[in-house]
Amino acid sequence: MSLVIPLISRTSSRITLIAICFFMSACASQTRKYDGYSPVLRVFNASFDKVWRAAQISLKAYPMQVNDIEKGVLETDWIRGYEIYKPPIAPKISANGLRYKIMLRTIKGKIDGVEAIKVTVQKAIEKRRDFFAEVEAPPSDGLEEAVILYRIEREITIDNALEASQEEMNSGK
Repeated sequence: MSLVIPLISRTSSRITLIAICFFMSACASQTRKYDGYSPVLRVFNASFDKVWRAAQISLKAYPMQVNDIEKGVLETDWIRGYEIYKPPIAPKISANGLRYKIMLRTIKGKIDGVEAIKVTVQKAIEKRRDFFAEVEAPPSDGLEEAVILYRIEREITIDNALEASQEEMNSGK
């Protein structure tokens, strides 16, 4: 009887350990994949004016249709094919009949009393096979949106470094 109890407790502890490992690995492997239609977002801890200026600089190569600081919206005009952004890998769809626009929206907020700006970037793609066919909406790969957010982050970093350098120079150190 005393031999059976340690065997059972060892077996149950092994099963428990295996179940915990399985559960932890299942939770760790659940990364959210980009679906191609949702906006890509990032929160910046900077003033709204600084983020807005960085967003405008990041989108300066694009033809702008909407530039409304009051609403916090930047929207490009329709871009044909891959005129501005060249994907680093071969795209899954051909550029014939393809056009897209980028919509950038900003939302003011605070995190722990510090000003924070949420920036969302969404790419709307339309593909038309011919004049009579209906317009398709293929998914985006999310790379161009991520590049735009990266450019905004870099512009904010550069602006902060320039401000710090100016303050250091003004203080006479």
